Amino acid sequence: DLEEGHLLPSFRLAQTLQQRGHEVIYLSVSDNEHLIKEQGFDFHAMLEDHYPKGLRQMIKKNFVSNAHNAIKINHLEPITRGGAYDHLLRKLNADLYLVSYLLPIDILVLYYKYKIRPVVFTPFLRDVNVTVRDMCRKMINEMSFQENCLLLDFLADTGGNFGTFHEVVEPLGRFTELIFCPAEFEIDSYPYNPHIHRVGPSIRESLVSLDIYAMYS
Repeated sequence: DLEEGHLLPSFRLAQTLQQRGHEVIYLSVSDNEHLIKEQGFDFHAMLEDHYPKGLRQMIKKNFVSNAHNAIKINHLEPITRGGAYDHLLRKLNADLYLVSYLLPIDILVLYYKYKIRPVVFTPFLRDVNVTVRDMCRKMINEMSFQENCLLLDFLADTGGNFGTFHEVVEPLGRFTELIFCPAEFEIDSYPYNPHIHRVGPSIRESLVSLDIYAMYS
């Protein structure tokens, strides 16, 4: 995910986990390296051939419309056919993975190939009717015929036997989802789902204190 605004809300949770003695490692595009390391967290660059350093600035400079949606499936082939996650996942052997709501295909790959049930990280108040399962179904519907074939080949290789893509995305509805906003900000009510948790304002207390100090000094 190239958008800094989707990354920033994760830092308070990462800080809390770190303070409790957990090791926190971010897997992201090269453009996020400085921002993540600046916060004191470890970083591993992912898919550098598809998201080289400087890509975000180039997109901003050229004012590419809807840039995030235009690039977020560019790595379908390396994570399905190319095994782009193989080495790093073996090396990390992490206890828990949090994956952005905006990367549902990556979540499917983790689940079907690596048998990982990630927690879904939602950095904003999403539409109550658009779950990560709905987002994934929408993304698949927007894929080209070749991309759909690539995904089907991948699912067949993992031993899956599916009649429809609806069946493919169904497990996503059972994953834990953390929404990084207070429930009080919601306009519409979410249907009750025991897997969905709102974790409150995603602001690091130390940064808030500094901002307040700067405001009144």
